[in-house]
Amino acid sequence: MADSLYREGLYEGAAFHLQQSAEKALKALLLRLGLESRTHSCVHMEKMLSTRGIDTSEISRECKKLDGHYIMSRYPNGVGGPPKDFYGAEIVEELRECQKRIEEFVRSRI
Repeated sequence: MADSLYREGLYEGAAFHLQQSAEKALKALLLRLGLESRTHSCVHMEKMLSTRGIDTSEISRECKKLDGHYIMSRYPNGVGGPPKDFYGAEIVEELRECQKRIEEFVRSRI
């Protein structure tokens, strides 16, 4: 979905779906470890993994970066105007790299 929205120039939607993708990947790893998370926060899930002895330092920055766009990319009151006015290809490309790093992190541990 993120790639489709990106191609259409709907960058705010792409940003949201990249955060969602990272979120779902982290939830999958937590489930694999017998833990459940009902949050949308990648940062919170990263902390949950840390408490299980998993070194999450390599994805800490990425979790923070993506979480910052969960609300901002969807709601005008999150940024003071329509999200589409605040997003462009450069931001989405950076978020895509963050999402890829988290996905790789999860895949290497499942």
